[in-house]
Amino acid sequence: MSIQEVRDRIETIDNNNLKRIAKFQLQTACRLSEAVGKYAVKPNDLKVTQYKGHDLALWTLRTAKRNGIERIVALPFSEVWVNELVEYFQSRKKTAFDYGMSSVNHLLAQELKNLKYFIEGYSIKKGVTVQRHERKFNSHALRHLRLSELVNIYGFDDIDLATFAGWKMKGMANRYVTSAWGRYIDKLLE
Repeated sequence: MSIQEVRDRIETIDNNNLKRIAKFQLQTACRLSEAVGKYAVKPNDLKVTQYKGHDLALWTLRTAKRNGIERIVALPFSEVWVNELVEYFQSRKKTAFDYGMSSVNHLLAQELKNLKYFIEGYSIKKGVTVQRHERKFNSHALRHLRLSELVNIYGFDDIDLATFAGWKMKGMANRYVTSAWGRYIDKLLE
């Protein structure tokens, strides 16, 4: 399954609200709770700026796994769906999206049924490992797919990914990478 297949499938979703959420999640690699849940993005979390002659959308997201610590996800308008998402956010007042987490989970699973993705092996705790396995496509799969694209197509390294996705880093760097979009943006402009 390619990211283009998933993008094409998202474009076929009839429910425009659900389609926008899926597009936003895929482009920003945000968790569902960062789009519509406890840490939901708001319309005023979008700022538009210029960088080296390019229009950029800067979304301030609250990182769910870090108790809502803010991070900035920067995307050039040249990226698929960014201009459309910016126009949508600019048209909204209080909330960005009108669905809750359980609705999105349920509806998106229905729309993307028949798609599957692989989860790499991981450790639950010392001595307990879950082997690589296939899962039905869900909302969180959009995050995995986008982060894989950022590595494999755009050449993101571990620090770029940590900055984009809101991951913790060792030491004091953890405190400062949340807004360092300038570190990776040139890779998205190429």
